[in-house]
Amino acid sequence: MYKLLFLILLIVVFKPVSAQDSTYIWPTNAGQFLSSTFGETRSTHFHAGIDIKTWGREGYEVYATKAGILSSLLITNKGYGKAIYLKHDDGTYTVYAHLQRFNEQFQSLADSIRLQDYSYTMNGFFEHDSIRISQGDIIGYTGSTGIGPPHLHYEIRDINNEPINPLRSNLLIEDDISPTIKSIMVEPRNIDSRVSGSAYPIVVNPSFVRNDTTFFDTVFVSGNVGLAVNVFDQANSVNNKYAAYELALKKKETILFYERLDQFDFEQAQLMFLDRIPAPESTTRSFQRLYTANGINHPFACKRMHTPQLLDGTYHIIAKDYYGNTSISAIPVIQKLDVVNTSSLINYRYWTNDWISINDSTNINLRNFDDGILWNEKYNQRILSLKHNSNETLSRLAGSESSTIITPDYRLRTQFPRNSFYDSLSVIQSYTALKDTILITIGNSQLIVKKDFLIQFYLGNNSSNTNQPNLYNIGEDGDFNYVDSWVTGRTLNALPENLGEFIVLSDTIPPSISNLRLINPYEIMRTYSLQTSDNLSGIDFKSAFFSVNGKRGIAEYDYENDTFIFYLPGFKPDEADSVYFEVKDKAGNMAFMHFSPEN
Repeated sequence: MYKLLFLILLIVVFKPVSAQDSTYIWPTNAGQFLSSTFGETRSTHFHAGIDIKTWGREGYEVYATKAGILSSLLITNKGYGKAIYLKHDDGTYTVYAHLQRFNEQFQSLADSIRLQDYSYTMNGFFEHDSIRISQGDIIGYTGSTGIGPPHLHYEIRDINNEPINPLRSNLLIEDDISPTIKSIMVEPRNIDSRVSGSAYPIVVNPSFVRNDTTFFDTVFVSGNVGLAVNVFDQANSVNNKYAAYELALKKKETILFYERLDQFDFEQAQLMFLDRIPAPESTTRSFQRLYTANGINHPFACKRMHTPQLLDGTYHIIAKDYYGNTSISAIPVIQKLDVVNTSSLINYRYWTNDWISINDSTNINLRNFDDGILWNEKYNQRILSLKHNSNETLSRLAGSESSTIITPDYRLRTQFPRNSFYDSLSVIQSYTALKDTILITIGNSQLIVKKDFLIQFYLGNNSSNTNQPNLYNIGEDGDFNYVDSWVTGRTLNALPENLGEFIVLSDTIPPSISNLRLINPYEIMRTYSLQTSDNLSGIDFKSAFFSVNGKRGIAEYDYENDTFIFYLPGFKPDEADSVYFEVKDKAGNMAFMHFSPEN
């Protein structure tokens, strides 16, 4: 019955995936095993390809999976690292990323661009050169650039350069293992909803598993709630966990929700934040919603399915992989008001766009908030606290409009561009300025902002002519993360990527440089490597200058290990080499090292 329902959905709901009308070959000789699949959760987006295992090693051959021409070569310090883009005769593309190096022809092309200014990064376009590539040609070698550990990231893209699931082509792996439904989470969807008597989302673990069916105890709810599932798939001979290819929520014979990981547009990649969510007191987005949040369909959800409200009855979650292996779970739900709270959360602030749960008995309605003193009627900005060297306000912002909120003393200003949020929400803005410390709060880290926004803080007597301050985001682990920031007059300007807590600090300590040594990074050359570290702001790799015997080379940077490699075509080291290196941190502090045999 379940397989029949899936077959009906495939025929009626989804269009066939295009650009997969020809045969691809496997892209590497490292083996046909995956570490990640298409559509998985990443920190800020959906995963756009498959990751092929290289067993902790670099240097496996990478092949053109289909004939075509070279489209572009990319080198970045994060993200894709060293990557090759091929355009095929049918207008589609394939992408090969995190490479150790390109083949000789492609490497020469990249070098001709980078040596113009000795930049490590580049993005070169070559379609007009019509450089032909045959299927099976060696185009590069596997590595770990951009992000480790070593693996090959592989993508298939359609004629619009948008990603398609490679496992919908003829590329296969061995898999006879059904997905595992690890747990579910039940979310209150409005301020009056409760789950097992709690205002917080509740994670529910299975009571028992029989065959491929996972059974859960009865969930007692009140009001409008939604289901999310923590599910993963696996394949033969490896321990990696993948995304389930298909997910459905069913009650009796009615499919309430259905998604399939076939394709998405890059402009939709951030919708991951609406589809994948963390449990309370966690930052790991391990749960997939089985409803459309904020009225926005993410790219994998079937738009014909309506958003379910859970009423009395038994609901089934059906998870399926690419090869038809299927798992089912059964969740009995009863709408009931008088349920004893079983939540273990105490005084944990759970933020949503429209309300805050302070505890199970106290919710704050943010849509109609009228506490405090009205300060800015346009944004219903209300003063919560007004003290010397301390201001706190709460504002209601529209997701589609630009907005500027200012504290009553005009020291702190925050500007959000248009379409910064998925929907209307309320944003806390506050600061505390003590003698040596300035703390700033903009919103809450549980809320999602889609674009960089501008913070401006008037430093006044906190400014210094000698020690320029910068802004740092305070992470969940308490670490300070540098935010792109600068001072104009006595105003600190910054462009954060996330809402949350910030601190103003002055970094006056330059980076350290150590461990200069000869290495053989690609098994075809010997060159110099050295280690850098910085106590606060992090290394500004673009500022690096690396020379040997007065001849400048490219300073290739590995941000995960804070190491630099001297790269210059044709370079051969010698015992009499004189090595010079300098680099700045992101706050502008410079360090240098000069080594020669006479030292």
